[in-house]
Amino acid sequence: MPVSEAAEEVSRILSWKYANEASTQVAAKTSITALKKNDASPPSPVIGHDDSSLDQEKERQSAEGWDEPPVNAASSFRLRRPQFMSARSLSPAERGTAFHLVMQHLPMTDGIDENTITEMLDSLVAKRILSGEQRQGVDAAAIAVFCRTPIYDRMRASARVWREVPFTYGIAADKVYPGVSGLPAEETVIIQGVIDCLFAEDDGLVLVDYKTDVLKGLAGEEAAEKHRFQVEQYCGAVSAILGRPVKEAYVYFFDGGQTVRLV
Repeated sequence: MPVSEAAEEVSRILSWKYANEASTQVAAKTSITALKKNDASPPSPVIGHDDSSLDQEKERQSAEGWDEPPVNAASSFRLRRPQFMSARSLSPAERGTAFHLVMQHLPMTDGIDENTITEMLDSLVAKRILSGEQRQGVDAAAIAVFCRTPIYDRMRASARVWREVPFTYGIAADKVYPGVSGLPAEETVIIQGVIDCLFAEDDGLVLVDYKTDVLKGLAGEEAAEKHRFQVEQYCGAVSAILGRPVKEAYVYFFDGGQTVRLV
């Protein structure tokens, strides 16, 4: 091969660029929680996929499944804190995990009061479902307030209630990262999340997302707006996977016992 042709070949090889380079700058798998934190903007470039944002959601994954078309939920698990860390108090995220764990086991019966909740918490500790430390981080009175809400009455009246159910589904990459140009039209991003509560009524599904945020004087409606993206994405995922509409979606704040409708 003449020197000039060899030089051209070397130059061509060295200047080659991957046609789908934009795809290497975004995560191939992420969570709705992570997207919410980033305001749906692309994360920093990563190698492979970014699982760091899934840790908190994995802690809340339950062992319950779906009796009708599953949300692609395989085995689920909760991550426990190492024993050497057990001496300190619960972090806000761990407190939220404890509340969600209790809500997963909340009885759907009439007449639940603070004493009933206290007995249930002690029972969960005895069964080693809840640690003693987690038990101290859960306010029985706050749970009892929830049991006096209209949304809880609707749950009890429902023929089917799902709680703490993980899901996985794929959506077009350009919808997940609208600010990134050059993503292939066929590129799919895997999205994961955990639904706190979903129950069925005759004309559709109702989704409830529990929050242990400290509102610090904020009205529930104002505080709920920062969770709108997450809740709307959950509704879209459920509707797409189950083929049934989510007719209503609510955020429930244990701080103040406020129920706010977002959908």
